[in-house]
Amino acid sequence: RTDVDVNISSQSLTNESTSSQSSINSTSKSTNNSNERETQTNKQITTINDRTQSTDSQPSNLCVLCLTEAKQLACIPCGHMATCIACGHSLRLCSICRREIDAFIRIYI
Repeated sequence: RTDVDVNISSQSLTNESTSSQSSINSTSKSTNNSNERETQTNKQITTINDRTQSTDSQPSNLCVLCLTEAKQLACIPCGHMATCIACGHSLRLCSICRREIDAFIRIYI
């Protein structure tokens, strides 16, 4: 009878150990999946931030009125360069400082 008790007790401990190990493995997998998702999310945020910074760090050379053509005209007397040729001809006041425009100078970049 003692052998049977020890054998049953041993099986019980083995089952508990297996169950505990399964629980640990499951928790570990869950933590790993969570960490992988968090890492992936952080990479996406970093990529978006990098794009935003590169866009912000590059000075825009687009006309402030049409936003499609390159700036090519500087206003005299203020000197602000803000518009393309087509948009500049319709202005009487500088679009940046609102000072009256006497003339334009074409700028080649």
